[in-house]
Amino acid sequence: MRKISFIHGAFGSFLGICLGAATATSCSQDVPAFTATGVPDLESKELDPQSGDAAAIRSRANERVAETSNEREDIENTANETDNAKANAAAETEDPQGSAKRPTPRERSIRFALTGEETKEGQVQVKDNWVSQSVQLRDVLVDEKLEFSQKTLPTLNESFKQGAAGVSLSETFEQSAAGVLDILVVVDNSGSMSEEQVNLSSKLAPLIGSVAEADWRIGVVTTDPKDGCMRAVIKKGDTNAQAAFQKSINAGISGSGNEQGVRQAVTGLNCAANKWVRESSSLAVLIVSDEDNCSKNGSDCKGQPWAHEDHLLSFLSNDLNRNVGTDARVYGLFRHPQDTNCKTALQSATQYARAVSRSNGTWGSICASDYSNTLRRISDDVATILKQQFVLKEIPESGSASVQIRFQDGTSMVWSGYTTKGNILSFTQPPPANSTIEVSYSTQAEPQFNSLSVAEQPKPASVTVSVGRSPLDSSQFSVTGPLITFIQPPAPGAEVSVSYKRDLALSSVFHLGDGILPHTIKPSINGIESQEWRFDAGHRTLVFASPPPEGSKVTVNFARSNGPKLLYDVIAPPFAAKSIAAVYSDGTKVSTKLNRSANWDSQPKATLEILDPAAFRNGETLWLHLWDADNETPSFELPSLPLPGSLILTSSSSHCPIKSGESTAEGIEATGSRISVKCSKRIGLVVHYKYETMTEPTRSFDVSSLALPIKTQWRVSIDGGVPLTSKDFYIEDSQLMINDQVQLEATSVIVISAISESI
Repeated sequence: MRKISFIHGAFGSFLGICLGAATATSCSQDVPAFTATGVPDLESKELDPQSGDAAAIRSRANERVAETSNEREDIENTANETDNAKANAAAETEDPQGSAKRPTPRERSIRFALTGEETKEGQVQVKDNWVSQSVQLRDVLVDEKLEFSQKTLPTLNESFKQGAAGVSLSETFEQSAAGVLDILVVVDNSGSMSEEQVNLSSKLAPLIGSVAEADWRIGVVTTDPKDGCMRAVIKKGDTNAQAAFQKSINAGISGSGNEQGVRQAVTGLNCAANKWVRESSSLAVLIVSDEDNCSKNGSDCKGQPWAHEDHLLSFLSNDLNRNVGTDARVYGLFRHPQDTNCKTALQSATQYARAVSRSNGTWGSICASDYSNTLRRISDDVATILKQQFVLKEIPESGSASVQIRFQDGTSMVWSGYTTKGNILSFTQPPPANSTIEVSYSTQAEPQFNSLSVAEQPKPASVTVSVGRSPLDSSQFSVTGPLITFIQPPAPGAEVSVSYKRDLALSSVFHLGDGILPHTIKPSINGIESQEWRFDAGHRTLVFASPPPEGSKVTVNFARSNGPKLLYDVIAPPFAAKSIAAVYSDGTKVSTKLNRSANWDSQPKATLEILDPAAFRNGETLWLHLWDADNETPSFELPSLPLPGSLILTSSSSHCPIKSGESTAEGIEATGSRISVKCSKRIGLVVHYKYETMTEPTRSFDVSSLALPIKTQWRVSIDGGVPLTSKDFYIEDSQLMINDQVQLEATSVIVISAISESI
């Protein structure tokens, strides 16, 4: 039961003030003075039951909750007992076609009494015609719940290859138009490029027409840096090359309107996640856009190195060691400044045009209805920068390669006009056409390792290692920081895979905000209440002694102060008080107003309203004094109607005892919720009351015990009457709420039924 107490405190004397509806006719009346010694010892006396059958009435009221609980249990048991019968009936019932069994709806119900009981107690002081009560001021407290998710550590995967001893290899090639070619396509994916992407996406064949015999690769990147450094890499020999090219070129039109083609060209050529550009390859960069770099001649990238085409040309020359114009060129589909016929492009591509010109490339109009001819012309030009190259299976050890040419007539000779770089064999003096090239070389011996270092610091115990496809037991390796040491080295040439979680600091501090009441904080981790924490009031944070586990759910329940509480339920005088005074114990007056209304049970209700929030003192006692010069019998109304036989009154004065029965002597008597002081000597009189009362009818009901599926039909009725409509109630977080417009009586019982095919 909820308990409400009014706490008596010391207070000094003060002058009466006129507030609310009271007028100046009684302003001169002195407010009673109470000493700081507090309330005299109480003479405890019980009020006799007010009717002969009071105990029986109270007994029935107390039994209502138990009865409701038993009824609920009986209903649930009945539902459980009928489950098997319903299931059997359903199993025997087929649909009209006989193809499926019909599910049998099942119903469960819960009954709730709308009211319960609670205990209320308090005290008032009576002096002359004054009735006084103490009110404990407090802030408005709001129950809150915050939920946090502990971070999940990212899992990293790294691959290594164990070294191997060098071996002798030989390979044979037929002399033809060969070479190693890497093409980067930079496609604009801003909002105006839909048709242009479609036009280009089907044109892989003309793009590689003149270089089809070369060992070609095509990488695709957009003009938007947020899209990363590579959409796709299409290689010669891919079975789905055209489909992959079409998908990567159709990059969508949601990219940035600040088209950064120069920046993205460098990003694509230098993609850390996909090292696709090969050593010594011939390079072609094709830029496709209806605007210039950074929208217009670098205007949207001022101050950045990629605001000029030099950023791309210098990267080709200085970082990729290409001879721009000889084995590396820039090509374009754009609106050239000299192209006066291209009307649909948004800007002339001044910078792209300079990049093409300075690298000896060629270009075509972005406004063309078909890009095939332009792409064939670009392909022809790319063919002129191809070197006579062949890709070896392995990287030759330095100085180990030898080349022998076998001619069509069967003769052969050692050839010297070639170089090797990486696994690329390049001829400075091409062998005769239709000859056979025989290459012999030794592979480089690759260093073998007994330990390796991963890129990040692993979280302890999170490291897993596989050699080939076989996972190693944790006893077969050790981890020290980022260094992984093997008990036995992996076999030569073995693929080693390492998976681990990055060792990042987990959060142990969670911010709760202002106005927190520390004593109300209750944190839990994955539903288990935690005791190892503290509240940092200065930073308004919850600090755990150790971080909650990775990925855990942290829930914090607490009460937060929501500012001063300015309304308080107080005793209601049955008269129109001529003077109303509210003061603190130190005599400071507070501007207030007494509001009158009725409780839900039609009992008189009074609410004290503090009119000046600045005068509010949280935690202090405020004294409310009510005076009526015309009433010789001071009286007051309790905050609610006591249950029969539950009211206990005590008096602090033997001169003004508690009356019982039909006594005509002076004393304190109760009629319903009214307490009357019919005593001539009332100085220093304190009347203490304690009683049980019915709570206000609730409109919220917990239905989580029904364990319902998502698809459930609800039926709600009051006292077994006509069910409410769907507009009269709603479900939220396992709580069924009845709307305010529905009339509820204190004695009502609500029946909530849930109907579903399976519960």
